Amino acid sequence: MEPQHKKNRENPLRSLMKDNVFEQLSELNLIDANGLRNFVIREKYRKLRSQEFKSKEALDIIHLEYKNLAYNTIRKIIFRKVLK
Repeated sequence: MEPQHKKNRENPLRSLMKDNVFEQLSELNLIDANGLRNFVIREKYRKLRSQEFKSKEALDIIHLEYKNLAYNTIRKIIFRKVLK
C-alpha cells in the first residue's frame, strides 16, 4: 500500500516539469507550498474563465474548494501583479 502523503502529492506543475522531478523536489521540501497553491488557484481560474464562466462565478467556485481562504485572499492571489 502506498503511503498517504504520496497519494495526495499530485504534480500540478506537470506542464513545467516531469513527475519524478516534482516528487524529488517535494521530498527535499524545495517546493513552496503557498506558491504552489497560488499557482493552482490561478490555473483553475484561467481554466474556468476559458470555459466562459464569469469572473465572479469562477471566484465563487474556487472559494468553495478553498474554504479556509478568505474570498478577498483568493481574489488577491488571482489578480495580483507579478513583480519582475
